[in-house]
Order: sequence, then structure tokens, then C-alpha cells
Amino acid sequence: MVLSERLMMSIGMIPTGKVVADVGCDHARVAIWLVKNGIAPHVIATDLRPGPLSHADANIAYFHCEDKIETRLSDGLANLRPSEAEVILIAGMGGALTVHILSEGLERMREADELILQPQSERGAVRRFLLTHGFAITEEKCCIEDGKFYNSIHAVNVTKLSQGEGRQHQREQETEYEPAELEFGRLLLQEQNPVLHTYLQNEYRKALLVKENLESNNTESARERLPGFLEELKVLECALSFYN
Repeated sequence: MVLSERLMMSIGMIPTGKVVADVGCDHARVAIWLVKNGIAPHVIATDLRPGPLSHADANIAYFHCEDKIETRLSDGLANLRPSEAEVILIAGMGGALTVHILSEGLERMREADELILQPQSERGAVRRFLLTHGFAITEEKCCIEDGKFYNSIHAVNVTKLSQGEGRQHQREQETEYEPAELEFGRLLLQEQNPVLHTYLQNEYRKALLVKENLESNNTESARERLPGFLEELKVLECALSFYN
């Protein structure tokens, strides 16, 4: 089974030997890949809709993975049992929905060792939620696939770490993130990730055109939008400054 680059990016963050909950599993392709490649001994594949779960069950049967993958109809983390998921994977959803799922399932989230998240938007809100709810961001990856930017975030539960590791990550959490670090990822910026650099350059070029249009458009809506847009432009410029 061949998966897309963006999915493999998230899968590469999942440690071997832990039970995974794949939230919003769609057709269970990720779950099947995890068990067929010996990464996860057991996967709980959940989805809100019966249709995708029916397709998931058919795929799981086709690949003879029924003994290692359990499908479950669930609104987010609602139908996970206490402490059964060591790793929670949420990929392909908007950032606001990702935060909503984690907020509604806060108890299940806090029982997990690790979170692997790939929000499609509002990534800053996702990072802010993690950092204020006991998780430390330890790894980030990004790719551009079919012209779209994707970003995977690996976060660990600070309470599940050894005392020394926990203290180290706690200190990192207490170092306030700049807006650019929240929006685009502190680790990616610090390592001067080249894929992120390409994305930022493209976004900056588009932003300058929007700025020019707003400044030349003497309408009330343009005047109202300009101050907020200039703040967004500053965040982009701050992110690009990491590469200077």
C-alpha cells in the first residue's frame, strides 16, 4: 500500500509498539499501513460517519487486519475508553476542528503519551492549545504536495516523561513563543527548514500584492481590513527573518 507524502510524514512520527487511535480514519489506509509494517500492535480507527467506517471495514478485511484494527463510530475522542490510546493521530482536519476535538476529549488526550497532528489551517491555534494543556512540541515536519503546504506536529505529554525530560520540556514551554513561532513552528524556523522557506516566500509575495491592492482601494472595507493585514504581514516578515 502506497500512501501520500503528507501521510507518511505524520506516520514517520509514530513510535513503534504503541496503541494508536486514528481519529477521522476515513478508509483506514493509515491504520492498515501501521499494522502491516509492524509500527502499531493495535489501532483504533474512528470516524464520525458510518459511510467511511464501512469502507474502512472492507479495506481492513481485504488486508486481513481484523485482529489488529478496531473500527469505532466516534465523535472525536468521545468513544475512546480510558487510557486505551497511547498515541492519538489527527490528520487532515482544520485547526479549529482539531482544537475542538482535543478540547471535548480533554481527559482522553491527557491520558495519551503523544499526539501527532496535521492541521490544515489555523496551526497557531493548535500549537497554542498544546502548549497550554501540558504538551511539549518536540518535532515538526512539513512538505508541499500537489502545490499545497502540509505541516505535521509531534507533541509529548510532559507528565508522562521522566523527571529530567519533563523539566527540560517545561522550561521550553515557559519560553514564550513569538507570533511567528506559533503560526509557522518554532522548530521549523530554528532549523531554517527549506520547505517552509519556500512556502513563506510564496506567501509573502502574495501578501505584498494584497497589501498593494488594499492601499490603492479607497473603500471602507479595504480601510478596515488593512491594519489587521499589516499585522499578518509583520508575522510573515518575522518568520522570514529566521532565514537571513
